[in-house]
Amino acid sequence: MAPRKAGEVDGFMALKAAQRAVKKAPAAPVPPAPPSVAKDSGGAQKKIGSHIGKTTMPTRHEVVCYECGFFFQMTGRPKSTFCPKCKANLTFSDHSIETAWSESLKTAGSILIGPAGVVTAGEFIATDIIVEGRVEGGALMASRFLEVRAGATVTEQAMKSRDLRIAAGASVKLTSAAVYRNVDIAGRLRARLKASGTVNISASGCFEGELTGAHLTVEEGGGLRARLHVEADVKK
Repeated sequence: MAPRKAGEVDGFMALKAAQRAVKKAPAAPVPPAPPSVAKDSGGAQKKIGSHIGKTTMPTRHEVVCYECGFFFQMTGRPKSTFCPKCKANLTFSDHSIETAWSESLKTAGSILIGPAGVVTAGEFIATDIIVEGRVEGGALMASRFLEVRAGATVTEQAMKSRDLRIAAGASVKLTSAAVYRNVDIAGRLRARLKASGTVNISASGCFEGELTGAHLTVEEGGGLRARLHVEADVKK
């Protein structure tokens, strides 16, 4: 074997040196495993392990069966469900009326009577009903609220709901005694009103007439010209 010159390293020695370096090198730290992630029944993510993440609970809301009038609560808003009492199939579709209409319409969703909509007959049953056009006949029955917007005309005989909203720019006059739960007034309302919940008059709103209720709020700028009767317990 020929003698090696100073500074030369043959292949065998290089291999041995590499093996010794590997044995002496400290083991690389193992990163912690990421927390497991699962989904709950509502699709929200939550961590599994020592730390529990926050989950968003689906919204629960009240549903009224438009066939038998039974009140019940449910989570989320599916396309349809069954009434626990009468077993009727309830749909949650939303409808918009933009032409002359005289046929009945039922839904657990909402009904919008647009500016060009003209209702002359029929029963309209929904969770929420919004009127921007004309209601000359028929009946509007909202299980939650009925909202009258600017430019709308509605006969008071057609208005049936738990809550009433008078939008800014709208003007409504009711000659018969009106009974509601909550009333929000951003436009003008003239009536003999009894409210079992809260009457709120916003800065652009004005109420005239007679009011019986336990809770009244008037924002700065709101108008109130009425005879007031304060009662601790007003039943609808």
